[in-house]
Amino acid sequence: NRSTEHRHWGDHPTEAQDEEFFLLMSLALDDLLDDEQQATFSDYLNHFSTLASLWAEWQQLHHQMCAMPHAMPTPNFVGRFEVRLAQQERRRRLRQGMWIGLVTLILWVSASAGILAVGTYLFVNQSALLAEAVQSVIYFWAAVVAWFDGLATTVNTFAATPQAVGLGIGYLILTVGLLTGWIQYLRRSTQLVEVPVEANSRLSVA
Repeated sequence: NRSTEHRHWGDHPTEAQDEEFFLLMSLALDDLLDDEQQATFSDYLNHFSTLASLWAEWQQLHHQMCAMPHAMPTPNFVGRFEVRLAQQERRRRLRQGMWIGLVTLILWVSASAGILAVGTYLFVNQSALLAEAVQSVIYFWAAVVAWFDGLATTVNTFAATPQAVGLGIGYLILTVGLLTGWIQYLRRSTQLVEVPVEANSRLSVA
């Protein structure tokens, strides 16, 4: 045997021989040894009783591990897991929504209390300033109403002229043209998108 002729066998295996034996033993457990490696492994078992005993122990352990039943999930495990995950996500969103609602309520109550306090202070201690503010608001509203009335009168006067009528007709024609072009573009885009869908449906039916 070539492996026996070129290998020095002592009373105890050297460190290098131990490493080689463990490598060969790992391959032997998986049935991956070639002929030469099998011969070398057999030489180790024949020359060293300690390695032979170790090989027997590893074989027994390997057989026990192979004989152990594999853990299998219970029926409907995936479905129950997805349901629990969905429930946890729903509870998380519910808690998040409750916190957001609580914070919003606190902010609203705080703002309402602040506005009420400021209004009460102004009404009690600064009635003159409040009256001036109300008067300013009334004047401003009257000015806005007068401005809109003037604008409406100007628009009505301008609309009665032939130039305004022509401008309105031109604007109407331009608007109708733009809407028509936009609708045609949408129809063409929709048709271009629907063609591959119809082709795919025909292929799937075929």
